[in-house]
Amino acid sequence: AVHQASKTDPHIWLDFDNAQKMIDNISKAFVRKDPKNREFYENNARDYKLRLVGLDKKYREQLSNCRTRTILHAGHRAFAYPANRYRIDYVAAYNVSADAEPSPQQILALIEKIKGQKLPYIYYEDLAAPRLAATISSETGAGLLKLSNGQDISNKDIQNGISFISLMERNLENLKK
Repeated sequence: AVHQASKTDPHIWLDFDNAQKMIDNISKAFVRKDPKNREFYENNARDYKLRLVGLDKKYREQLSNCRTRTILHAGHRAFAYPANRYRIDYVAAYNVSADAEPSPQQILALIEKIKGQKLPYIYYEDLAAPRLAATISSETGAGLLKLSNGQDISNKDIQNGISFISLMERNLENLKK
C-alpha cells in the first residue's frame, strides 16, 4: 500500500518508500512486455531502489538535528509526503490547487508566521513562478530557495545528467539551509 500523507497532495513519489513501490510496478510492467530482458529490468530496479534507500538515509540523518523544523512553501501543497516522513512542519501557501490564489489574509498570515518564527528562507517550486515567494521575501527579508517535486525534468536536463535523484539531493541541500 502507498503511504498517504495528505488527501490534497498527489506527489506520492516524494516519499521514497512510495517511489520504490512505483519502481517495482514499472519494472513488472516492462518484464511483462519484454520477458527476455527480465534480468536487465530487475537489476536496474534493484539498483535504483538502493539509491533511494541511501537517499532516504541521508535525509533522515541530515535533517534530524535541524534547529528549525518549519518550512514555508510559497506554492501548492506538493511536499506533504517528505514533510510527514521527516517530521517537518510544512506550511503551503496554496493548500489544494495552484490555480487558486491565496487570499490577502492568507499571505499576511504567512508573512506573520515567517516573522514570528524567524524563518530564514521561503521555498518555491519548479512549476510555479516564484512571484508570491518573492513578495513574501521582500516583506520579511527571508531568502528564497527552490524545491523540486521531480516533475520538471526536460530532455536537455536528462542529457546534462540531471535526474530525480540529483533533484532530490538538491532539495536536501536546500532543506538543510
